Amino acid sequence: MDRTKKIQKEKPRTTQPTKPATKITETQKKLNIDGQLLSKATKHIATLSKKQTTGTTDLLQMTKNPFLYLTVLVNELPSKVHVKPVQLPLKHSLYGPDFNSRCFFITTNAFKQDNKQLLRDLKNPWKFVSYDQFRNKYHEYKDRLSLLKEYDLFFCDARIYSILKKHCGVHFYRQKKYPCPVDFSTFMTHGNEQVSEKDLRNVLAGIVEKKTYFVQGNGPEYGVKMARLEAFTDEQVLDNCKVALKGVLALLIERGLKLGNLRRVSIKGEQTESFPLFTHLTPAEKKIAMEVASQSK
Repeated sequence: MDRTKKIQKEKPRTTQPTKPATKITETQKKLNIDGQLLSKATKHIATLSKKQTTGTTDLLQMTKNPFLYLTVLVNELPSKVHVKPVQLPLKHSLYGPDFNSRCFFITTNAFKQDNKQLLRDLKNPWKFVSYDQFRNKYHEYKDRLSLLKEYDLFFCDARIYSILKKHCGVHFYRQKKYPCPVDFSTFMTHGNEQVSEKDLRNVLAGIVEKKTYFVQGNGPEYGVKMARLEAFTDEQVLDNCKVALKGVLALLIERGLKLGNLRRVSIKGEQTESFPLFTHLTPAEKKIAMEVASQSK
């Protein structure tokens, strides 16, 4: 059977990336972020980042407009683990023309052929590559490393999400750049895979504007991109930090995390150490700390 036909017959496994529950407990509302502390940590991370990238030959460390990450450290892992990317809202966009950031889109041959002219019109800032092109053209390590450096986000047609894993390889997953599945089936014209310009533009805008993507991993530390290190103001960093923290905690709690097991909330750069914004001590740790304090008097 022709590979393209086989792909077309696969039933879509998902719609848009899953959105977490938004219910927040009263305890979560008390996790305030100190704006001044966040500003100092951001400036220090920017200084460290510049020093580390100066003279480096590592392509993955030579990122333009590097990201600022929010990280959450827990004492006990959530009971559920999911590796599929989850879409989280932000107040200020990480992607788009303001940062000259392009995204890479993997789709089927039929979809690309039926929407050839439209995809050509949208090629900047998007790049559209069919499944067979990706499998044949980017099979060497250097080619995939170049993709990982050039593009921040990867998406795919929901029908080919499961078969992409073996072709993406460990390079994509080590960088947590899993392809996010998108379902176009509701927009396709009957009898072919053609979609309208308005529908396609709306879909593409909806998956990048004011959005970030969380990949759970194995823990116990979880991170998510929440700002641009050199392009965001202190106010924008604070806004996104608060919204990202709310989204990550809601998702982890939904997956079985007890809020009492939250140990630390920090920020970090691409290759820098973490700087804590919030620290929670367990009862045992508080007892030890009090004993040490009393002995030092």
